[in-house]
Amino acid sequence: MTAPMLDAVTIGESMILMDPIEDGPLDNVTGYRQRVAGAESNFAIALSRLGLHSAWISRLGDDPFGRLVRERIEAEGVQVYASIDAEAPTGIYFKERRAPERVDVYYYRTGSAASRLTPSDLPADLFPRSRMFHFSGINLAIPGELPRATLHALALARKHDVPVSFDPNLRPRLWDIDTARPVLLPMIQDLELLLTGESEIYALLGENELPAVLRELARRRVRIAVIKRGGAGAIVASEGRVISVAPAAPIRVIDSVGAGDAFNAGFVAGQLRGLSIEDSGRLGSATGAAALAGSGDYETLPDWETAMSLAGSVAVATMEVAM
Repeated sequence: MTAPMLDAVTIGESMILMDPIEDGPLDNVTGYRQRVAGAESNFAIALSRLGLHSAWISRLGDDPFGRLVRERIEAEGVQVYASIDAEAPTGIYFKERRAPERVDVYYYRTGSAASRLTPSDLPADLFPRSRMFHFSGINLAIPGELPRATLHALALARKHDVPVSFDPNLRPRLWDIDTARPVLLPMIQDLELLLTGESEIYALLGENELPAVLRELARRRVRIAVIKRGGAGAIVASEGRVISVAPAAPIRVIDSVGAGDAFNAGFVAGQLRGLSIEDSGRLGSATGAAALAGSGDYETLPDWETAMSLAGSVAVATMEVAM
């Protein structure tokens, strides 16, 4: 019997998130909610809620936290391919929320099970039956075997002509720009889709003007470039066309962490369902906005009907950019 097709496969570390029950410095916090979070599993969960079939590859500790991560992600309909490591723990991180747009994170992931994911752990049969491979630069910043496993996954995707989606996801707590640049820049090449933040792509490319950034991305054969601008919306460039996407209708912002992953999934879902870049941008804006409404990374993500309803009010306009 032939295995079913997947819409997207992704790879990365998911951890236990200790989400404070009150805002302010962690020195003063009196308790936490235990959640599950990780850029790639957020992406996979968002796709699943939007009605697509996603798979997530990782490695988990043989501990209660690893079991919880697997349980929560599988409960969202994501296919989990995570080997068990009896010698390393599942990672943990803490959020410190001073304000919705001022959230710090403290990682306890050195030597984690996911950091020990190796190329031999990858289920290679997933790639020939996947319509998209998505990964982020976070994987490449983590000491251990995970960077090598991620590059092997990328090679498998290329081998089977699977379109690649990449988010640099530059995290200052993991590495500085001078260390990150020579590692991340080679990833921004021959991509179906680049999903990046405005400040990080300017920093990575060493440019400070949009036309120069878009010219360089075109030179690197990025078919669709999405530049996320937070509360200012996003810019989408493809084949000489540039559009601006407004933020979705204002909602009460609780926590900004995870909104970028949600935007990524919304845009990718739009593309996988055959929508235009305009409508994919609207969908990304809608899913990103929905993620802002909760303190967890994915709990408030919408289903397809809700996301499309939210997307209907998102404004999109053509931009004139001198290329």
